[in-house]
Amino acid sequence: MKSFLNIITLAILMAVTISCSDNGSNSTGLDEIFGSISMTVTGAIDAVHECDNRASCVVSFGEVITEIGSTTIYTWQIEAGDFTTFLPFGFSSTSFNSPVNRPAPGSYTLGSGMAPSFEAGYSNIEGGLNDDFSFETTDSVGGTLVIETSTNERVTGSFEFDAIHIDEGDNRTITVTGTFEAINEELLEGL
Repeated sequence: MKSFLNIITLAILMAVTISCSDNGSNSTGLDEIFGSISMTVTGAIDAVHECDNRASCVVSFGEVITEIGSTTIYTWQIEAGDFTTFLPFGFSSTSFNSPVNRPAPGSYTLGSGMAPSFEAGYSNIEGGLNDDFSFETTDSVGGTLVIETSTNERVTGSFEFDAIHIDEGDNRTITVTGTFEAINEELLEGL
């Protein structure tokens, strides 16, 4: 979720660029470039989120490489956020000193996040940033991420998992289910 600020900046720039365009033609297919996600949250929070191909709701995937001393941390992630009700939502898989590749179609465990499994996180901000309710999977709560298609341009799939509140732990639990279509974040760089 480290590239969250990059996604916000990019989404704002894309929204301004698209709204300022005086050309009615759309040969690059911008109506399909932002990805989509549909999810239902139940438990400590009840919410339904639908984001479908709009600049304020980008659903993307990519790799983040972080250097800390002599250690290289590789993270492959899918991120989404509509920047008004949830921010960010995502899946990530992390490995130390060896790259994490885009996953092939199949079923993956959501839990701790160390490769080859994934972790998931969800933040509800409907009450504003000061009223953030953030949840994450752990070694003891998680679920399943199903990758249906996986190409260099798009990754699609579904998910179902339980997550606990990052501050209050097991006292506040949610269940999240949904589907997604994520686009390669490198495709957004040229917009």
